[in-house]
Amino acid sequence: MIKKELHSLKWSTIYQVLTSAISYLTIIILARKYDPIYYGILIFGFNSLEFLKIISDPGITLYNISIFPHIKNRKEFISQVFYVRLILSIFTFIIFLLALFLYSTSFELKIVMLIFSFSIFPYVFDSRWIFQGSLKMNLSFFSRAIFRLLFFTLIVIAIRANAPYYYVPYLLFLASFLGYLSSFPLILRYYGNFTISFRPLTEVIAFLKNTIPIGMNQMLIASNGIIAIFFIGYLMRSSDVGQYGAAYKYSLLVSGILSIILNSLLPIISKNTFNENQFKKYSDFYLNILILSIFSVTIPIIIYTNIIYKLIYGNKYLASSSLAAILTFANLIMAYVHFIGYHLISRGKQSKYTRILFVEFILNLFFLTILLPGYGIYGAGISVFIASIVSLILAIYYYRRYIKPSLSNMLKPLLAVAFSFIITILIHYKFTGWSGLILSVILVIISNFFIIIYFRKRAKDEYQEK
Repeated sequence: MIKKELHSLKWSTIYQVLTSAISYLTIIILARKYDPIYYGILIFGFNSLEFLKIISDPGITLYNISIFPHIKNRKEFISQVFYVRLILSIFTFIIFLLALFLYSTSFELKIVMLIFSFSIFPYVFDSRWIFQGSLKMNLSFFSRAIFRLLFFTLIVIAIRANAPYYYVPYLLFLASFLGYLSSFPLILRYYGNFTISFRPLTEVIAFLKNTIPIGMNQMLIASNGIIAIFFIGYLMRSSDVGQYGAAYKYSLLVSGILSIILNSLLPIISKNTFNENQFKKYSDFYLNILILSIFSVTIPIIIYTNIIYKLIYGNKYLASSSLAAILTFANLIMAYVHFIGYHLISRGKQSKYTRILFVEFILNLFFLTILLPGYGIYGAGISVFIASIVSLILAIYYYRRYIKPSLSNMLKPLLAVAFSFIITILIHYKFTGWSGLILSVILVIISNFFIIIYFRKRAKDEYQEK
């Protein structure tokens, strides 16, 4: 069993690294090609599409991963899921059309947003949950990998041909259509032929009642970046959206290792078949990777944001480099919040995790309305940072109350962050270029590695005393 899980983890990690790298590389190429005013329009379009995807998939994918191994009639279940997602996508698309009609903007921009929204329909047939649920990780991300590779290839060709920015949503639709449908031969091979047939409304509602609690967390996790871009797009210029979008994508690029680890472990953790000792091993592994990757790499990158930001985006986006550092630090904080959150879920306290994310959403929404008019895109960054700090305090409260962790588990990440900051700031005082960044990353990794070794030895000593 463990061998199969580790094999699945390997393929899941390979996919996450590959597709994340391709996705961020695509965004960087677009930013370097187009000025902030046009890049801002594209970011708003990508952002709108992500919002539509979340609404049309309220926790369905995550829910299906956890229950698919226990489904007896899998062919019937696959047909049901595709039907439910199709109905939700049509409903979401109609609501978006109405909002687009009422939104006061240029006709050209409305057309661009409309073409972006078409890509919600190919997403209906994203079948990764089918293979993830049965731990066939080498097959589960087949369609998404093809979609990302195809979109990247089309963007490179379009840029070489000097195509204007409004070609991008057309290319996105073509890539997503071909990519997501490419997995159907695999589905037919393993699960046989099926048809998407009409389902009673009561059956659809009953299915959604099971998925929406999970979907709430999914929506709230993605809400901060989405809501900020919507606010900026409504109140400010598209060039401001472009600057904020570049900073936001940079922060996600830096914290992308967290997403890779979390998404890779999720199908295994969600099976909920581990005893307490097995779960603790996976938890310790996750926290140690979190420390060695996120804390060890992110802190130096925050301090040295200027030189990295210029390398990635060029001079056009330097105005938002400090904003990128703020957003990256906020993501670092939320990394630990999500670590606590998955512990709460494992103890049947998912509602507490949802409460943390909801508080973060409300605070971000509140401070956006106050800070954005006076401080512009930096106000949006400060809003996200304040919300993440409060979320961390609430998460630690629940962590102490329901998980009752050892003092070692509480001190380990705190010391890792503190040492990472101290070492990096001292090096930055003397070396402000690439040599300083490389040196700080090496020293921070070494220091955090010894922190992990120390606390592991301490935990063994405590266990022997008991």
